[in-house]
Amino acid sequence: MKLDLVTAYAANIARVASWAIVAGVVYRRGGAIELSLLMLARGTVGFLTYTSLGLAPALMRCFVAPLQVVPATPVQAVSPLEYARPGDAPRGNAIEGDDDPERRAIYGSATLIVLIIAVLSMAPVIVYAQNFGAAHRIPGLHGVRGGYVALLLAIGVLIRTWSDVPAAWLAATGRLAKDNYIVICGEIGFAIWSLLLVREPYPAAGAASAFAFAAVGIAGARFALAGVWTPGVPLSRVLTLVAPVIASGALVLLSQLADWLYAPFNQILISRTIGVTRVATYAPAIQIDGAMLLVVSGLSTVLLPKTAISHAHGDLATIRNYYVRGSLASLLALVACAVAVIVLKDVIFRLWFKDPMEATQAILPLVLIHTVIGGTASIGRSVLFGIGRIKAYTIAAVVGGIANVALAIVFVTQTNWGLRGIVLATIITVTVRCAIWMPWYTLRALRGNDQ
Repeated sequence: MKLDLVTAYAANIARVASWAIVAGVVYRRGGAIELSLLMLARGTVGFLTYTSLGLAPALMRCFVAPLQVVPATPVQAVSPLEYARPGDAPRGNAIEGDDDPERRAIYGSATLIVLIIAVLSMAPVIVYAQNFGAAHRIPGLHGVRGGYVALLLAIGVLIRTWSDVPAAWLAATGRLAKDNYIVICGEIGFAIWSLLLVREPYPAAGAASAFAFAAVGIAGARFALAGVWTPGVPLSRVLTLVAPVIASGALVLLSQLADWLYAPFNQILISRTIGVTRVATYAPAIQIDGAMLLVVSGLSTVLLPKTAISHAHGDLATIRNYYVRGSLASLLALVACAVAVIVLKDVIFRLWFKDPMEATQAILPLVLIHTVIGGTASIGRSVLFGIGRIKAYTIAAVVGGIANVALAIVFVTQTNWGLRGIVLATIITVTVRCAIWMPWYTLRALRGNDQ
């Protein structure tokens, strides 16, 4: 577990650091317009991460134990996927079962599903790229160049999303650390390629090209390490599992879609109501938000399969220990990081952008409030997913996202708060969902499972 934690944190640090380096280089060489172009395109095509249909967390649970396959005959029969009850004997632990034909069939089915959806997604991507200029109205930007950036970023996102399937397989079969090494190397490659390709007069295009190259490298390494379904698993069996596998990730997908209703939606709202250059004010604060979430992301990533294993054994005491201690540790760490960022914010921006970014500094303390609250709740998310309480989490996430959209629109159109109003809307919705509802529901769910 220690190696998994260390490498998970390293991978997440590399992921955020690579984009921080790229953003700084693009801003220095192209100014606010180029950075706004890159971040708008990234935020919009980031929607494509949902083409995985939420299968990564669902597959993690499936491969580890709780999601069981009960065929009428050993391999060939069509069988439903159903959640096991707490205390049922697990099919294995996170290290065993690498050659289990049923698990391999599920892995193969998920791989085909995400690949087909990725290919089909290229049609709306091309339409978006062709109309990029009309969609975002960036002054002085030729729409074709913006579309080129969006297209490259979209290709990179789709390829990396496809590789989430072998990533889940590696994590569930005890090779999470190896997958993290792949991500670390890929992010380092992204940063290095960006430094080589980001050139005037079109630095955003160079960064997008580097992102696409890195995605190909990460996906290739993941699939090579995970392999394909074994020869003993017929393609017909893989195809019969398509519908059940999709159903297993449906609720996870819906909860992930709600994430788009926060920062990505806010960036679009800013560009349409306040001004496109103000995206360059908001985006660095959100990148700091993402960097701070590194404090908890590694722990929450590792706790998902650990919680699933404990739940399969009916060990609720261990799960409560994970949740309480993990949440308290995350809260303390995030508060400490937030204080450090506020104290050093002027130094950070001068080193990062060679510019004090005073407007960004003004909203940063507000952004850090919802960072601390939302980041602490990531432990609860892993616990709820691990014990199968995905439906309740999804409902809360969707309601919170819709509320954020509504409040942000009201604050930006009916007040003169500007960016502060948009951030305030996020603070309100995140506080209700993550600081009030989630602790109450998670502890209640664990007590309920005792009965």
